[in-house]
Amino acid sequence: MSMTVINIIKGSFLQYARGYAYLITIAITIGIASLIIPAPSAGYTTMSFGSYSGVYNCTYFGLVTAIFASVFLSLVGFFLIAGSIEKDIKSRVGVLIGTSRISNLGFLVFKMLSNFIVLLSMLAVIFFVTISMFFYRSIDQEFVLLEFILPFLFIALPTLFFVSCLAVLLEVVFPKMRRIQYVLFFGIFMLTLLSPQSTQTDLYGISYPEEQLISQISILHPGENISLAVGIMPGKREADKLVALKAISYPLSFIKYRLFWMLFGMFLVVLASLRFHRFDLSLERDTNLVDHEKIFKTSSDFRIESITEGITFAPGIKSLVYAELVMMIRKNKKGLSALILCGMIAMIFVPVSLSHCYLLPTLWFLQMIMWSDLTTKDKNLRTDYLSMTSLKPVKRILFARISAALITALVITLPLIVRYVLVLDFLSCINVILGAVIVVLLSVLLGQLSKTNKLFEVIFFFMVYANLNLVPIADFFGGVHHTALYTLLLFTISILFFGLSYFLMIRYERS
Repeated sequence: MSMTVINIIKGSFLQYARGYAYLITIAITIGIASLIIPAPSAGYTTMSFGSYSGVYNCTYFGLVTAIFASVFLSLVGFFLIAGSIEKDIKSRVGVLIGTSRISNLGFLVFKMLSNFIVLLSMLAVIFFVTISMFFYRSIDQEFVLLEFILPFLFIALPTLFFVSCLAVLLEVVFPKMRRIQYVLFFGIFMLTLLSPQSTQTDLYGISYPEEQLISQISILHPGENISLAVGIMPGKREADKLVALKAISYPLSFIKYRLFWMLFGMFLVVLASLRFHRFDLSLERDTNLVDHEKIFKTSSDFRIESITEGITFAPGIKSLVYAELVMMIRKNKKGLSALILCGMIAMIFVPVSLSHCYLLPTLWFLQMIMWSDLTTKDKNLRTDYLSMTSLKPVKRILFARISAALITALVITLPLIVRYVLVLDFLSCINVILGAVIVVLLSVLLGQLSKTNKLFEVIFFFMVYANLNLVPIADFFGGVHHTALYTLLLFTISILFFGLSYFLMIRYERS
């Protein structure tokens, strides 16, 4: 049994670690970790207390990076680890596991642990990058390793453990419904992050260190309005408003609350085990049995002599675009299609800024699953060998899918485009169209590079979240910027994405 446990955890982890999406995510994590602590002369800050900021000592480094890791990795990491059980179904490994002696609870616990190890490896990357940045950024500051270990241990680690448990629960309760899993997680994430927090109810472990640090600064500067702000904030650090933060203690009561979230996550896994299907898909096969019989009876009556019309050669892609468009529409559930339609109607009546900055990226986010497999669909459905037998398969099929995805993206933006046309704001209209082009081409490019749809889902979710928070650097559809120069930048990015995608497309077709 011990070898079975090790093999399940090891196999699940290697499914992620051997993929390009994981490696690219690690590279992105290294880049973001290096930006969490900006250079003293940088034009932005990541954590401030009113107009005050901290001296670059071990306490500041450890707390800032642990808080960012708790929030950032729980946000991005969920999209990386979601779908681990579905992978076992597609690879047929689940059938072997279902016949083994391992219990449902045991299997889900091991799946959760493998998810946690993936997130833990990313946390370890941030940890070591943070230590490296300390020696690079700080000047004449004593290095205390414990000031790095304790914040990561008590702030970030319990959050990632809970997210690993939540990913298992959502996948068991909503199997093969990744869109619903993503929407529910995003709702839980925003609710727990934005709602008023106390030390007892804070999932991310931010409230207690915030209280301790504000207390330190309030003693040094009484009477001033001091509140914690975390994020990418423009403005340099003022040299006369730097505070040397002292190490904070982690009392037993705080540790108990952090352990509570881990135990609550385990409770969710136990609940999931009661509903786990154990890879028994016999019920699904039974429901489709009648349809298979009808198809068999119909096909058995087929005679090749009954074909009277000649076969015509059609090298165009119109029929392919139509077929891909129909499949994309059918891929959406009726409830989701109704929700998108309601969102499009709302875009007509709400203020145009609200429609552009909030409703539009949200509606695009709901279509993320539909666009994420533009280049990986054949591999996932195991139809790649069949599609490769057609005329110019890569160019024709991929161009058809890109065209169909662009049509769906532009249809969603139609109410907003009409509003801009009526007020003769053609610049914003072009920005919206370029945003749709960038989203689709980004999916194609990342799919070709990583050979999986995970990387696009992770990056696009992060883009949407950043735009909902009006982060200027993440604006890919002109929601924040309204200048001709920025429109030219979006156009350049679109051409760059198309050029790289076309190059990879030609290279793959010739190979």
